Amino acid sequence: MGRRRALGPNFARCYAGARQCKNVVMLRSRPFSVLVSLTCCLLLTVTGCLHSTDKSDDDDDSNGGQSGDKGSGGSGNASATGGTTGDGGSSATSGTGNDGGTSGKGGGTSKGGSSGKPPDLTQLEPDAEAAWTVFVYGHGDHNLSNSLLADLSEMAKAELGAPGNFNLIVLTDWNASQTIAGSDPPQKFPTGVQLYRVPGGGKDLEVVAEGAEQNLDDPDVLGNVTADVFKAFPAQHHGVVLWDHGGAWSGGFGHDTQDGTDMDPKGMPAEAIPPALLAGAFGADISQRPPLDFVAFDTCLMAGAEVAYPYRKLAPLYIANAEIDYGNGWDYTATFSYLASHPDATPAAFGKAEVSHWDAHHKNASTNDALLRSHAAIDLTKIDGFVEATSALTNAITSSDSFDPIDLGRGSFLALPPYASQFENAGSVLPGLHDMGQVLDALGASKSDAAVASAAKKARAALDDLLIATSQGSLRTEASQVGLHVELGAASTLTAEHLDEYKERAASWDGDTRWSGVLATLADAADSKPPVYTHSVDNADGATASKPPVLRFKTTDADAARAAVYLGRDIDDKTLAVLGLVGAAPIAANEDYEFGWDGTVATFADDQPAMLDIWLDTGSADGEAVLMIPGVLDGAAEEGLVTYLVFAPSEGGPSVAVVVLGDVASTLTVDELTQAAPKATFSPLYYVVSKATGETQLVTGDPMPLPSSGTFELKSSFVNPGGYYLFSALTDVWGNQGAEVDAFELAEPLGR
Repeated sequence: MGRRRALGPNFARCYAGARQCKNVVMLRSRPFSVLVSLTCCLLLTVTGCLHSTDKSDDDDDSNGGQSGDKGSGGSGNASATGGTTGDGGSSATSGTGNDGGTSGKGGGTSKGGSSGKPPDLTQLEPDAEAAWTVFVYGHGDHNLSNSLLADLSEMAKAELGAPGNFNLIVLTDWNASQTIAGSDPPQKFPTGVQLYRVPGGGKDLEVVAEGAEQNLDDPDVLGNVTADVFKAFPAQHHGVVLWDHGGAWSGGFGHDTQDGTDMDPKGMPAEAIPPALLAGAFGADISQRPPLDFVAFDTCLMAGAEVAYPYRKLAPLYIANAEIDYGNGWDYTATFSYLASHPDATPAAFGKAEVSHWDAHHKNASTNDALLRSHAAIDLTKIDGFVEATSALTNAITSSDSFDPIDLGRGSFLALPPYASQFENAGSVLPGLHDMGQVLDALGASKSDAAVASAAKKARAALDDLLIATSQGSLRTEASQVGLHVELGAASTLTAEHLDEYKERAASWDGDTRWSGVLATLADAADSKPPVYTHSVDNADGATASKPPVLRFKTTDADAARAAVYLGRDIDDKTLAVLGLVGAAPIAANEDYEFGWDGTVATFADDQPAMLDIWLDTGSADGEAVLMIPGVLDGAAEEGLVTYLVFAPSEGGPSVAVVVLGDVASTLTVDELTQAAPKATFSPLYYVVSKATGETQLVTGDPMPLPSSGTFELKSSFVNPGGYYLFSALTDVWGNQGAEVDAFELAEPLGR
């Protein structure tokens, strides 16, 4: 017999009240046929949000950027009239003449030649040696052309010191089918490629070379241009920033649309990038080993163990985002100003400085950044030790006779939030990318095999040792994430084809860690059986304040991982309404759980119930989930818009809304909605279920004006007597869900 565990505040995590911890529950109708479908329905699906690995949705408009993927588009300070502004925004990449604002165009620089036309990339003559040459591979030939333009503006503002000390060289490739943001009359981006020197200090960029259209997804192009740049601009120190889309080990880097003519570009495989850069460094006769001082990705999702490991022979420092870049990218002004003024900074010092600048650039930039951002500087001189420790862990798992794969499944299931997440999507588009720190912590707590637990703890120590600095959103900090992801998807996704792809696309990492063996262990252990559990409600015939309703449940299924409870009540003898979530928490097998409902639900100021559910979870009993209330926003568009009010349990109520317009979801504050549509109203949504058939439909409540305070205040309200239901759902580590319902009569309110 396990310990009896009361599911009070530890279970419920403050869901029914605003600032008070109240107990919460999950709804199901009495006909069991609707139980599973209703669970899926409670969190309405937001479709159409763009993400980093879907490169087919290239927009030909002035926005320029994908939502959530360096997607601020034309949010920079660059003028789009075809010439550079005083802040260095170089829309003059068109090369159409003197309106380009670049002195190199007219042959005025040492690279320009006397003909008035910049030389070809392969015809550059070497400069004198500088302290630093940083090469930015500006791969913008897709929907991010305007974002690249904005970042060029940031680079131009950097204080780079006296000419010749710090070379900032940028290769640009634009999508010539896109319009430059703000250009009047509208002007398209140029075709071909351009090589710029950035003098800094707000001065105009210098075109030092240009060439015909190229495919920047080609590793040979990357290698050749890297060699040309470092030959032409020799230096004591070398760095590379790869600018574009990123898609972790599976999606790679880039996706060149060839001026919008290729709508299904394949991108550059992640494994192909390090050899290309190494060939470029050798081609430039760089003698130091490793040849580069740092390699960085200003992209999404490239801070993965599989991606970072092959760079150990290239540089001592690796910088990347584990998560989507939600729009702001690097702070190029601050970061390059720092490096130019600290030319002798160690890789660790530069890594810390860059992460600090990045953090300041992002932490208050958006809701996504505040909650989910993840950026890391990694010490590649220590990654071999981490890989050796991971290999030892893999061996301990795959060779053990006693290790329970459920421990591995639990580590994957509760490693939340996953990466490739967007707030507007209420989840991840690549849910297999889990935080390596969380996974190792879970395995370190394994009781089935002491050798596995010991190996996991050693790997975690090695992981901590290689992390120089990180910037993490609050959900990730609360979940003790570290900012380096690894593939550990749901067992159902780990097919033979997926494992073969993993072995190919993450060959270096997998070859030295055999992590695919861990994935195979997880896949082989999974089942498709939902958890089975006993359940009952005390005092179901007539609950009172002295004899409250208490839900008791217990499962013997070792793979049980999480429980949720929702509340429903009778509308009449034929239908019931779902009132929302009242509790959720991780659980374990062979424990006696009890959940005492206190008789309250969360309500708005006008006493309408708020149908709560989880929007984003941390997977931790201590972490604070993000909750949501679904509804319809009227008066902001011609038709009502599905809208989710979102908030943390510790807040007094929601002040942020996710509004769905067509295929796009946007996060706005309630204040912003009020300013844009002062007469708009919000009507909460509820599920109504037929007791006879289990048929479920959404109904709207009464419209409420948007609050002038900017926050929908919530309160805990005691409900009236009547027929109620506690809907419980238990989910196992493989993602299977078992659902049950317990009806009870409430004879009197449980309080006032």
